[in-house]
Parts: sequence; structure tokens; C-alpha cells
Amino acid sequence: MKKLTFLFALTLSLGVKAQDINNGEKINFKNSSDGFDGTSLYRNSFNNMRFEFNDHFDFQSLGDGALKLRTSSRIAMKLNPHGDSYFDSSNGGNIGIGHKNPEDLMHLKRNNATIKLSSGQYHQTEGTVISKIKFNNHNTGNTSLDYSSEIRGILSGSSAQLVGMQFLTLGSVRMHIDHGGNVGIGTEEPLEKLQINEGALQFYNIGNNSNNVDIIKINEGTNVAESNEFTMTGMFEGTSGNNAIKFRSKWTDDILFLRADGNVGIGTSAPSAMLSVAGKMDAQEIEVKVDAGVVPDYVFASDYKLTTLEETASYIKENHHLPEIPSAKEMEANGMNVGEMNLLLLKKIEELTLHLIEMKAQNMELENRMSKLENI
Repeated sequence: MKKLTFLFALTLSLGVKAQDINNGEKINFKNSSDGFDGTSLYRNSFNNMRFEFNDHFDFQSLGDGALKLRTSSRIAMKLNPHGDSYFDSSNGGNIGIGHKNPEDLMHLKRNNATIKLSSGQYHQTEGTVISKIKFNNHNTGNTSLDYSSEIRGILSGSSAQLVGMQFLTLGSVRMHIDHGGNVGIGTEEPLEKLQINEGALQFYNIGNNSNNVDIIKINEGTNVAESNEFTMTGMFEGTSGNNAIKFRSKWTDDILFLRADGNVGIGTSAPSAMLSVAGKMDAQEIEVKVDAGVVPDYVFASDYKLTTLEETASYIKENHHLPEIPSAKEMEANGMNVGEMNLLLLKKIEELTLHLIEMKAQNMELENRMSKLENI
């Protein structure tokens, strides 16, 4: 029977010389104090070499070139150059790289420790998956369903050196990061630093002791600590009507204030109307919508009772302002409704116009009488 020469470093450390081992033969290693210590080198009938330690651990060289490590008659690790290699952690075993007391299935310890995944061949086609990490629950038995999640390295761009990342669940891409740093959620072609398609971005104030939470901050330059040029803040005051979104800058606190009840404040955090502006407002055109029947054309109706000038004079003497027009004190206290005031002023102009027409008629009648008297 053909013999196999097996040279093992441990045999030298134990003082055993290299020798030929036939199929079915075993070499036991003894120490100098108490004889056989349970360590042996064995070659079975399948031409496999096995190195055993006290029946609890053995290391085999298989005929196909694979190496197998067993503990307590269970295959713990198999390294196969021609097929699948694996590590069995079902008994709680952990692997440490750079760490002699691994705390998890795989524990790496080294300054700037890195795990690098590279493709086995050179790719140039954009979108090609070059490596991935997959997370999966125990096999459900239904291979037609993919309940796994995975992280992919993918070629992003025309150059083979440009690599992006994708995050998948249930076989669909949920987030895509291209080689330039653009992030897409719901899209694999983000055009900006963050692009969200067919979805919303939601913020919560969970765990924040303050009633306010900054949502978006916009800064110029790179030193964020120096200034927050513009900030959008969510404000939570305890009741839904008072909750709001506030836009502020380092120069002005209340630029724009949007309350949950629909009121909008510019320059004020307490808008009392749909739009409250605390300051000057410039506009090229303002259009005020009015309801039917409120425009005072009814002044020209034949049944309209026009206040006489004597009545108006008496009212002014007593109240020091025109009838129906708010006084100065009322305007200072309550403000002025521009739409209502314009309609009131229009009404007074129309009434004044009727008085002028009446006075014109009276003047013409007087002129006619004067002309007749002159001709007598």
C-alpha cells in the first residue's frame, strides 16, 4: 500500500521525528511525565490525515484538498478550495481576529480595522453589483419569497472606479447613494444631496426636553458652530392650534411663522389673522375680493335715504368724525380693515357726489331766477 509522508510542526516540538504513516495507522504522542496525553496523528482508509486532541478536537486534511476542523464530533469549520467553506457557530462559538476573547460571532480588533469586499473580476458596466452583504432570517422553506435585507456595492457612473451603495429590503432598492454622495430614497438616480420620491420626510420631537425642535439648518461655510444663518423649527406648545413651524435667521427671530390653525405671521410669532405682517409691506398690486351686495352702488337707488348735510354737520359736531367711519381711537386700538374702509370711503364719495349733483341743480335754478329778474 502506498505510503504518505506527513511532516507536522507539532511533532517536532514534541520530539517526534517525521515518519511514514500507512492507511489505518495511528501515532500517539506521549509526554515525558505520565505517558499518552490523548494526542494522536491518524490516517484513515479514505487517505485522510487527522490530528486528534483528547477526543474533543481534531484537524483533518481531506483528499480533495479541503481542511476540516471538528470539536466534540461536530464540524466547526471547513475550508474548501474547490467548493463551499463555512464556520458552524450553532454551539455558540465566536471567531476573533486580532482579539483572543471574541464577544460575538466575528470580532475584529485593530486600529482602523477594515473589512474589504472586492469583486472577483473587473467590471465596467454601470449598475453592476460588485459585492454585497445579506441579512436573512432562518430559511422559511419558501424559496420563491425573499425576506432578506442587503447592502450592495454597485458601479455608479461610467468609470469602473466609481462605486456607490444600495440598501435593499424584500428585494427592492430602498436607498441609493451614488459615487458623488447624492442620496436617493425611492429613486436610484438622485439629482441632489437628498432626493425623496413618492414619500414624505417626517420629524418627531421624541426624547427632546424642549418644546421646540430644529428641523432644517442652512449655514454658509463649514463652521456650523459659529452661526445658523437660517433655521426651520417645529414648535409644540401643548395644543394643536398653537403648534407651529417657525423660520428664523441669526439676524431676525421671527421671519415667517406658520401656525397649525392656518394663521401666518411675518415678523410676528402671534398672528391673529390668516396673514399678520409686523412691518412694512411693498406690493405692485393687491386685489381684495368682495361679496355681492356690499359694494355701495345702492346709494344711487331711488329709495336710498341720503343723509342731509345738516344731519352730517350735527354728527361731526358731536362725534368729531364722519358717520359710519371709525374714530381715530378705534383705529388705533383695533386697526383698520382695508377692504371695509375702502368700501366706506367709496360710499361717502358716492353720497358726496349726490350732494354735489343736488347742489348743482339748486345753483342752476338760482341762476335761472337771477336771469329772469335781470330781464324785467
